Amino acid sequence: MEIIKNSPNDMGFSSNLFNNELIAAIAINSVLKHLQKATIAQCVLILPIVSHRNTLNFLKRKSSVLRSMEEFVLKKPDCFVNFDDRYLSLLPVSINAIILLKEIGVINISKGNLFYLKSNEFNLEEKSLGKRAEDIIKGAEKLALLLDDNVANIYLQLRVKL
Repeated sequence: MEIIKNSPNDMGFSSNLFNNELIAAIAINSVLKHLQKATIAQCVLILPIVSHRNTLNFLKRKSSVLRSMEEFVLKKPDCFVNFDDRYLSLLPVSINAIILLKEIGVINISKGNLFYLKSNEFNLEEKSLGKRAEDIIKGAEKLALLLDDNVANIYLQLRVKL
């Protein structure tokens, strides 16, 4: 297993303990639990979305209603102002989290797709994971709905420069 190092110019997003591989693994696992299957390209969008406080607060609210990523970007453009920077800086952490989930048997990877393995799931109801993890888990179902679309379309809407 190769661990990818954080880039030195990562703007501080992934160099601190706030956005680490465990938080990323919890976020990816939580969303995959709802999707059951997702591409790697979809999964690396999860951490940049949930790492933004206002975005996560919106997603976790029961009263928040969204039908698509396009609607989310239009309703809350302030949540996506620096999304490309967040995406690039958190990419190594997201990849490491995917590797971690594979190594501990929570997911399977085949042909660019991640498959959720229910038999080896995390106990996401555990309160000791902390408030931030709890908030991510609360927003996971809405985020899964937003990511369940054509991945090229999602990247276009989020203005990720590849």
